[in-house]
Order: sequence, then C-alpha cells, then structure tokens
Amino acid sequence: MTVFFGLALGFSARAADDPLGKFRNTYYYMIFEADYPVEAKTSSVLAMDGTVLAKVTPRFMKDLAMEGSAKLRDGRVVNWAGRIGTESRYHFTKLAWGRGTGACALEPFRTIAADPTQIPSGAVVRIAETVGMKLPDGTRSDGLWRAEDTGSAILHDRIDLFIGRKSDASLLTAAGIANMQALSVSLVAHPLPDSCVFKNPQ
Repeated sequence: MTVFFGLALGFSARAADDPLGKFRNTYYYMIFEADYPVEAKTSSVLAMDGTVLAKVTPRFMKDLAMEGSAKLRDGRVVNWAGRIGTESRYHFTKLAWGRGTGACALEPFRTIAADPTQIPSGAVVRIAETVGMKLPDGTRSDGLWRAEDTGSAILHDRIDLFIGRKSDASLLTAAGIANMQALSVSLVAHPLPDSCVFKNPQ
C-alpha cells in the first residue's frame, strides 16, 4: 500500500501487514422498507428522547434492531443511536448506508464491526480471504477493510462484514467465505488522529 493510498483512506501507512490472527465472520446490511410487505405499522422507531421517528411493521422493526440501519419508503435513513435500558433507539442520518462508530459512514465491502480490544477502532486491516473477491460493481476487492463499527455480539474473535444489501451475501459465498468461517486478519495501518471514529456522529 502506498503512503498516498493510506492517507486517502485516513490511516497512517505501514510497510508490511501485522498479523492479528483468525477471526470468525458474520455479515450485516442495510434493510429497505420497500422490500417488506405492506402490513399494519404498529411498531414505533424511537429517538433517544422518546420522539417517534417513524411507524413501521413489527417485522421491519425486528430486522432494524438486528441490522442497525434502514432506508424508509420515503427515502430517509434511520440508524441505531444507542439504548435506553434494553430498548434500541435511533436517529436520522444523511449518510447513504448509515453510520458506524463516531461519524464514520458505513461502506459496503469496506466497513467491518470489530471488538476494539482485538482490532483498534479506526484501523485498516487486510482480510486475506477477501483479496480478489468480486464486488457488486464488478471490480475485485483489494482485501482492505476499516474497523469503523462495533456490535454488542461482536466480541473477542468475531468480525462482522458490512455488505450493504442482503442479496450481496452471494458474493461472499462465491468467494468461498462461509458464515462463522475463521478469516485471516492483519493490521495494515493504525487510525490517524482525525479519523472519523473520533468525531461526533452525524
């Protein structure tokens, strides 16, 4: 990786990868209200202050709680904001795919959620098994991912790959990557001080 490419990604460049070990993978994605059947909207998407952001179907609400970001039928994007007790709360964001840690924009086939005690938040890593993997636009992956999200179940030797759309999980399958398969992860660069992980959410 060149210094210029590293700086463009927002990370300090390193001469060589630093192996971090094997991490079992899962994937997550944005959900789209337009993909759901038209049913009674009896569930409320709530903001941190209890304001009702939208009324949605129970099925949609269940999936939103799992995936964390969604596009409503009217085009607005809702994103996980935090919890009040055990209940997830949300906010609207202008980021196309939703928000990860800090002010980081989720990016399909580039963002991973990881345990910060295992992979530093904001680090760029290489996942060996994804090098050369076909991407949704027909190009091939360079294997570089950014640890710019976290998850309550993503602990220890777990990573969660953000793929954008659920249907694009087929690209992981085509690359021979199975759910919970242990993938080889190496550190390419640490975050710069102005990384999005350190900035206030948008």
